[in-house]
Order: sequence, then C-alpha cells, then structure tokens
Amino acid sequence: MVIEMIGERESRILEDIEEEISRLVRSSEEVEEKVSRMLTGTIKVRYCSLMRDYSEIIEAIRKGEVVITSLSSLEDSIIKVAISEVKEEVEKNLGKMYFINRPVLLILPSNAVLVTQV
Repeated sequence: MVIEMIGERESRILEDIEEEISRLVRSSEEVEEKVSRMLTGTIKVRYCSLMRDYSEIIEAIRKGEVVITSLSSLEDSIIKVAISEVKEEVEKNLGKMYFINRPVLLILPSNAVLVTQV
C-alpha cells in the first residue's frame, strides 16, 4: 500500500515536471522566434481563412504577426461573433484591424502602421 502511494506520488511529480519542461520549451521557442525576427527585421505575414475555429488567428495576433484573413467562408451569424472575438484580442495586444474589402480583414500588430499613398 505504501509502495503504491509512493509510486503514484512519483508519477504525479514526473508528470508535473514534464508539463513544466514542455511549457518552458514552448516559451523559449516563442522568445527565440521573436528575437530572430527583431534581429533580421523580418515581418511575418499570415494569410488564412477565418473558419469556425479561429485560434490560428488569435495565436498570430499574440505573436505580433500581420494577419490577412478572408471572411467569405463564414455565415453572417458566425462572422459577427468571430470578428468581435478577434477584435477583442487585437485591442488587448494594442494592434489595429482594417476591412480591406468586404470579405478581407487586415490585422496589424502594435508596431506596424498602415501607410496610404496620396
């Protein structure tokens, strides 16, 4: 009985350690990617279609990427919800959101500016 409890406890500790290591690796990769982009002056532009699951767009916004997305594949009832959730994330990250054309949305990170020529 005592041996089983020790085994379960060790197993939980190992799982916790594994989760923490995975989290640290992901965090390190994100930092490495950001530093690399800053050093090389690279701007990442992500193009995707806004579907029912728009987690890819939210992730790109959090990473500070420029996002171009099409709304044409969504039903009107879903577009309203999707846009409000994406807009909320853009505002949290101090970015900007523009409608380029009826079905196309441009999302810029806080350090980007949309320049128009006169």
